[in-house]
Amino acid sequence: MTPSHAARSVDLPDAFIDELGMSRDLSELLAVAARWVPIIVDSDRASLTLVSEDGQSLELLAIGDRTAIPDGTSFPIDDSFVGDAFKKQEVLTASNIATLPGVDLRHLARHGFHHAMSAPMVNAGKALGTVNAGRMRMMPFSQLHRHRLRAVANLLGTYIRVQLQLERERERSRWDELTGLFNRKTILEDLRAKLASAPTPESLAVLFLDIDGFKGINDAYGHALGDALLTEIGQRLTVGIRSQDSVGRLGGDEFLAICPLKPGEPALEIAQRLVEHCSQPISVGSITLRPRISVGVTTPRSADQTTEELMAEADHAMYQAKRSSTSVCAVDDDIRRQADRVIAIDRELGQALNADALDFHFQPIMSMSTGRMVGAEALLRWTDPNLGEIPPHLGLERIEATGEIEAFTKWSLDRICSGWSAIRRAVPALADCPVAINLNPSQLQLDRYADWHMDSLDAHSFKPADVIVEIVESGLIEVNARSEHNLRQLADQGVIVGLDDFGTGYNALAYFARFPIHVVKFDRSLTTRLGRDRKIRTIVGGLVQITKELGIVSLAEGVESREEMAIIESLGLDRVQGHLYSPALSAEEVIQFALDEDRSVQPAARAART
Repeated sequence: MTPSHAARSVDLPDAFIDELGMSRDLSELLAVAARWVPIIVDSDRASLTLVSEDGQSLELLAIGDRTAIPDGTSFPIDDSFVGDAFKKQEVLTASNIATLPGVDLRHLARHGFHHAMSAPMVNAGKALGTVNAGRMRMMPFSQLHRHRLRAVANLLGTYIRVQLQLERERERSRWDELTGLFNRKTILEDLRAKLASAPTPESLAVLFLDIDGFKGINDAYGHALGDALLTEIGQRLTVGIRSQDSVGRLGGDEFLAICPLKPGEPALEIAQRLVEHCSQPISVGSITLRPRISVGVTTPRSADQTTEELMAEADHAMYQAKRSSTSVCAVDDDIRRQADRVIAIDRELGQALNADALDFHFQPIMSMSTGRMVGAEALLRWTDPNLGEIPPHLGLERIEATGEIEAFTKWSLDRICSGWSAIRRAVPALADCPVAINLNPSQLQLDRYADWHMDSLDAHSFKPADVIVEIVESGLIEVNARSEHNLRQLADQGVIVGLDDFGTGYNALAYFARFPIHVVKFDRSLTTRLGRDRKIRTIVGGLVQITKELGIVSLAEGVESREEMAIIESLGLDRVQGHLYSPALSAEEVIQFALDEDRSVQPAARAART
């Protein structure tokens, strides 16, 4: 039987039932009870009690306009009238209460009450508390009043149980489970509130904190130790902040502290104290860590500055602290300009995919043996009408930071395949030539990346080898089980995997054994030093021989001079790309480039000798 049916069986007022159903929180439920319980049971006062967390007492929630007993008073279950009703799960009445035991009845008698009634609020077989009524008149409560209070208690018990669960969930949703600090949502709400109530803009400091090298700690020692480190840092921040400050975990190893300032109080000193407190050695089992904390500090420029702007400024200052020898960096004009540009980019990003502001250009890849174009690399280009040219690395960084990486990845696969398909239709000589796409670690870790990749190939009638997946060598350090699975799944289906920026990482040769690598691209930082550094030439020459032994295609990128081309040819690399041949071009320009026979058949290395 539903609560409303049970209530109607004893003829409770429809308006009471309807108002309970419309109540949005516990305070509204209590307000409804305050209006209706005295009417329904013809009492002078009414109250509720809820059982304490330890189950040993009942806490009073007075719901009348005037109360005989202060709100919040606790009654022991074993020495109170309401406790008896709670334990027995029965409706109890008491008359001439001045002569009866029970701490609550003695309170009521002193305030002129003669009769009391208490009904347990029972839901799912468990008592949550009681609904209580008192009369100053000499007339005792009748059997009808007992039935009515029972129905009211059952109904209120159902609604209150739901509201208590919701409130507990809301309260839990405010905290970060791992560290016990405010979570991202709560700390940002607190920032907005403190920003709105600050007496002056400069009376509030925002500190963005980050643990340096946290990913390396996770990778080296495991996530359990990483979690232990985060928990310890959270505890140290809790101890290190002042009573008026608040601190929360934004996610990962990032934290935010909000610190009200007295006139003349330096925010940098607060930040430095937190750094010193958090940087003490931490022992987890047999491992001792010495964490380094970087902090970006900012204060509002004006009363109308947004939390978004403050966060961006503090974030930029934190990264500046990481790059410097100091652990704390305050926002300056240059950082503010960078932050303002990032905010503007983030605001435009939502429309960029749909407004053709984002596109891909293609840089030709040339064969060293024939001098002909044998493929291209797709490179992101973003031109905003208000912001101008946005560097690809910054665009990708913001795409990832704003949570658009999944949508961007699916869009870019279709866009690249569509553009390259049009080029191959216009230039029959390129019909079997592949296009290379760059993936960053976060894209490769997307659960369905391999499926999306193969779906895009099917949609454009491409074979698996028609689209090369290039992974930046430094990005392989971040490869996890999910991304490695994606790589192997792609390779197993015939997709060519390339290693970009080869020679810039720390464990390059190990990648050949671990990953299915088919192409390596020697980084421009090596290419530009070939002509002036004999050691680099020797190293590159040795690596090229290794690739040949392994059946891996070698490619030099960033080639800009004929001297570099001559050395590359002498070292035996297979392919080349760079401005000596062509910069990245639009699809229409690539078609023209490929159809220009004078360019496409004349190897630059040969031209250098003529």
